[in-house]
Amino acid sequence: MNELVELVRAYRAASALHVRLRFAEEIIARVGPLLKEYVARRCRVEVVDDVLQEVLFAIFKQMDGFRSRTDSQFWRWCYRIACFKMADHFRDQEGEPKLSLDVEEVRRAAEATYVESPPRPGERLDLEEALEWLRRSRPPCVGLLVAHYLDGLGYQDLAQALGEKPAAIRMRIKRCLALARELVGKLK
Repeated sequence: MNELVELVRAYRAASALHVRLRFAEEIIARVGPLLKEYVARRCRVEVVDDVLQEVLFAIFKQMDGFRSRTDSQFWRWCYRIACFKMADHFRDQEGEPKLSLDVEEVRRAAEATYVESPPRPGERLDLEEALEWLRRSRPPCVGLLVAHYLDGLGYQDLAQALGEKPAAIRMRIKRCLALARELVGKLK
């Protein structure tokens, strides 16, 4: 039932390098595709393989210290390492925009559609307002809210990954949530 945990135990118990490599390949074959999917949903396409490699390397680097009895605990451990490695990647890329949505490109695309179908009264104003919200939005908020509410990372985990204090993370999440509510409220 706990096949992954048994593979991890066999990997750690093996003394011969070729035996350890065989177990490592089996573990990668089982966890690699799901971890790649997990990373791909959160990173740009061009960096997915690099981040995945960092995740797998960290897993095997810490494998000797891993202690659990169930596959679900092993998966949680793997996903937690993946979150930390993605946070490392995003921290290294802080100067780059986090969202790939170009506001000017959206404006040009919308104006191109106006040639065939002129906007109804107020549509152009709504577009300009939405584009202004995009410009003012804080991309780190998106990542924080996803990590906390969708990935289930707690304040302590996020603080450790981002090198901040848990209280600071809690306040940032609170502010981001307020911003998200404000933006959603304006859509109504």
